[in-house]
Amino acid sequence: MNQEWSLDVLYKGYDDPDFIRDMERLPDKIEEYRKVVASLGAGDEKGQLTALLRAEEELDEFIRRLDLFLSLKQSVDSTDEQAADGVSRIMDAMGTVKKDEAAAKRFVASLADLPAVIDSDEFLSDYRYRLMQMKEEADHLLTGEAEDVLARMDVSARQAW
Repeated sequence: MNQEWSLDVLYKGYDDPDFIRDMERLPDKIEEYRKVVASLGAGDEKGQLTALLRAEEELDEFIRRLDLFLSLKQSVDSTDEQAADGVSRIMDAMGTVKKDEAAAKRFVASLADLPAVIDSDEFLSDYRYRLMQMKEEADHLLTGEAEDVLARMDVSARQAW
């Protein structure tokens, strides 16, 4: 029985060109998401919702792979500074999109008949729960600026160590 596990399906290591490239592409991926959010409000509601969901999903999958690799590396060696630094970079980067996420939720909540828009499209129907959740969460948002400030705060106190 093999007692060791491998993360090679994610990345071969910190020196893996794919890992290096993905860490470098993180700001670009966030910017792509921001552009989609910035375009919301003008045009076809169905098309905009589809673009938003695809952008969210793409960013989430991209981040998930990096975060999974780094978190698992850190879980077996809590002194692994490269893993800690990478996790911190991802958390900081994701904190910068909170204002955009709030804007996306406000857009979803602003749609006059969201259930009808969802029902009119098979792709959107698959995301019914997510869209309705976004609509509900919009009622509890702070202003975009306040969301942004809170997201940038070091609420985990990781800097203290």
